[in-house]
Amino acid sequence: MTVHYGGRQPEAVAVHRGTVPTQKTGRHLILGVWDIADTPNAFYSCADVRF
Repeated sequence: MTVHYGGRQPEAVAVHRGTVPTQKTGRHLILGVWDIADTPNAFYSCADVRF
């Protein structure tokens, strides 16, 4: 899933909803990447999940 902000700063609290394929089961890793629009910098976040 990709969310485009068009270079705008997000609100203090941001919620994004997505779906995962229904055939996925067991343990998985979700990687979140936030690219800062006007710099080469990015933030990364990982989540261990079990379906």
